[in-house]
Amino acid sequence: KDAVLVADLSHVNRDLCYLPVDASEELLHLAVRRLVRGLELPTDRIMSLPWDFTLRENVRALRRLLDDLFGQTPVLFSLLGNTIAHLDADTEALELIATELLRPGDRLLLEVEATSGLGDGLAAMAADEHARSTVFGEFVTSALRHHTDLDAEPAGVELHGTVEGDRALLVKTMYRADEDFTITLPNQSTVRFAFDDTIRLALSRKYTPEGLAAMLADTGLTIVGDVCTTADDPFGIALLMLEVS
Repeated sequence: KDAVLVADLSHVNRDLCYLPVDASEELLHLAVRRLVRGLELPTDRIMSLPWDFTLRENVRALRRLLDDLFGQTPVLFSLLGNTIAHLDADTEALELIATELLRPGDRLLLEVEATSGLGDGLAAMAADEHARSTVFGEFVTSALRHHTDLDAEPAGVELHGTVEGDRALLVKTMYRADEDFTITLPNQSTVRFAFDDTIRLALSRKYTPEGLAAMLADTGLTIVGDVCTTADDPFGIALLMLEVS
């Protein structure tokens, strides 16, 4: 999705610079390599930043870097792929970006999954949507295989959909132990994984219009443009262009 944006924006501004931020250096490498090859974006206009954007010190460091590099030039930030919904403290993370990162003139492009309603039935549908995705199953189990010696398979993943207050449908993805055993971590330390214990692999939400509006109000962000699509009623996607109030 970043590649689509960068391709369009580079037609308007040939001096465009792209600074991808992600805690995973592997994902950054893949993203940058695809951009360089596919868009022929000069490598001196890309700076990968392996930072966790939920940490205040990292966000402040990013703001200082942008100020040093670009001065008062407006910046377009993006959180695509329902990224904000994967965080426990989603509102707090968005507020951190609004207060520490965005300046007047900057914009934030935010993509979230949406639901037109709440209820146990819809929560079960949201969980089933993930369960039917082969790609999602491989994605969540790859983290276990990468960070532990578990030979986890997508078939061993459990998904549970619930209603999170009046704001969203919440889906938790977990791996459950079917017996007692010990897990070895990359640093060779071990952890006991007892029967019926669980490891949470992922968290996701589908926001109601009211829940999304309340979160934006709490973070001091204002919508300056939006597109909402219904991919499979009652679920859809909301793409919002935001600015600080």
